[in-house]
Amino acid sequence: MPNPERLQRWLRGLHRLEDGLLAGLLLGSLFLALLQIVLRSFFDTGLDWIGPLLRILMVWLGLWAGMIAARQGRHITMDALSPYLSPVWKLRLRRLTDAFSFAVCLLLAWASTQLVRMSHSFADTGPMGWPLWIFQIILPLGFSVMALRYLGHALLGWEAPPGPQWERVGKQPGVQRGRT
Repeated sequence: MPNPERLQRWLRGLHRLEDGLLAGLLLGSLFLALLQIVLRSFFDTGLDWIGPLLRILMVWLGLWAGMIAARQGRHITMDALSPYLSPVWKLRLRRLTDAFSFAVCLLLAWASTQLVRMSHSFADTGPMGWPLWIFQIILPLGFSVMALRYLGHALLGWEAPPGPQWERVGKQPGVQRGRT
């Protein structure tokens, strides 16, 4: 029988790794953008591969952040009905939308897998002459992870783990957000 404490520790480590990779992608993107600005502004030159790589990194950032949002149950939602629903119906609606999100992510994972396979078979190249499929691999990976997380939310009722301390800043007494 699996040890629940060991599983929780493993999941916390995985979540820290995901968060760290997201931060690394963001910092790497910022560094490359600043490097390109400095090279163009002060040395009248630049690196041709930085622009295309930054566009690819934005896709990676978006999908990686989407995986984390799915983990935390914080994806964009349209919440017009829930104020009028009982707690039981809110839960049912949440599970239904999670099941729909699972289906959409599964379809996107399948389609993006086909894209990566075609890109690999055509030997397309991306920035710096690297095979394009290496850059595209985040598509099926990201959508598959999101699909699994939505399946867990829909079928097992997974709850999102509590967020970091800084998310609670606006909820402290005396702190008003959005006011100047």
